[in-house]
Amino acid sequence: MVKFTKIFRILTLAVILSLLLVAIPASPALAYDYDIELDPYEGEIGDRFYVRGEDWPPSSYPTYPATPTIKAVDIYFSSQEADEGDEIDTEVEIYQRLATDEEIDEDGDFSKRVTVPEELKTGRPDEDVHGGTYYVYVTMEGDDEIDAVAEFTVIAGEITLDPTQGIVGTEVEITGDYFVDREDITIEYDGGSIDIESGDSRTDSAGGFESTILVPESTAGNHTIAVED
Repeated sequence: MVKFTKIFRILTLAVILSLLLVAIPASPALAYDYDIELDPYEGEIGDRFYVRGEDWPPSSYPTYPATPTIKAVDIYFSSQEADEGDEIDTEVEIYQRLATDEEIDEDGDFSKRVTVPEELKTGRPDEDVHGGTYYVYVTMEGDDEIDAVAEFTVIAGEITLDPTQGIVGTEVEITGDYFVDREDITIEYDGGSIDIESGDSRTDSAGGFESTILVPESTAGNHTIAVED
């Protein structure tokens, strides 16, 4: 009898534990979209724009004496393209940190106004910012893994004309600054490509050039000259 009693107790305990395990539902895993958007998504050096995030891990602010749980993000600006899951200082080495410890609210949202930098000098090596496509990366504060990526277009490059008016066939000298260094350039007149008569067809190490064109056949009035690198 003693032997059977021990077995009965063990079986009873096993059944009770099994029922308890079935009755307690598993907690669902939380998933976040880590969405960001830029407003605006283009601008000149020195311009300011917003980086806004939605559906990030939220901060919590329980009533006293419970301790708040603060979640925050770091924001980076880089010329190097990378994907979510890549890491700052590994896949992305050239960058400028635009914000650090930017707090996420209790809804999982954040909004930070930042400035288009002149230089990328938080990472290594340093690099001047010029016209073209750049990348905004957002990571959780203190973590190097990239959680979100957005593209930002820097509008840069300045040209001056000498002279600024003339007749068909006039020789016009175009001086350019703040373009991408060591890149071929294309000069357009009213949207159409035009030959470079003399001078540079490529920017120098500082992103500058001096080129000359001849005003093509066109009607009297205002016309647009543009340069692309």
